[in-house]
Amino acid sequence: MSFYTGWYAERNDIIVDRVVQRLRHNTIIDIAAGSTYLARRLLARPEITRYAWNDLNLSILNGFGENESRFEVWPFDANQPPLMDAWDVVICVSLEHLEHDIRLLEGVKPGAFLALGSPNFMCKGHVRSFKSRREFGARYEAYVNIEEIAELNNGNLRKFVLFGEKKPRGI
Repeated sequence: MSFYTGWYAERNDIIVDRVVQRLRHNTIIDIAAGSTYLARRLLARPEITRYAWNDLNLSILNGFGENESRFEVWPFDANQPPLMDAWDVVICVSLEHLEHDIRLLEGVKPGAFLALGSPNFMCKGHVRSFKSRREFGARYEAYVNIEEIAELNNGNLRKFVLFGEKKPRGI
């Protein structure tokens, strides 16, 4: 499986496009990243002042970021996330792997731009899947002012990517 070609790259390119459209957001955390594709693309933009990358598999880095002062690795278990108040953009393309996805969203600062992804299929390591954009949005609408839910198709398999701003806490 390559995150640099095919529908993974297509999903990631949509995320890059939506983040770049909102250049007022300059600090990014990429949770359960799965690859360095997004970091490589977004750090090409000088407007990005800080990029934190998170994944349990640090071997994915393969030296990436060693000479990039704006890049840092945040090695935490995404199921037990720290408070996310420092970040203008929160990306998580692997929500299907996070048992405590709602806990993660609760810690994101209000107004932060979110790019959240999940597929419509179950497999090893997935704790949930969604049959439709509507079902995906319903899980997160209490936490996110949803602007768009993109859908990518690969035969019977689909991936959903939700974009929007984090709602104020307690609403």
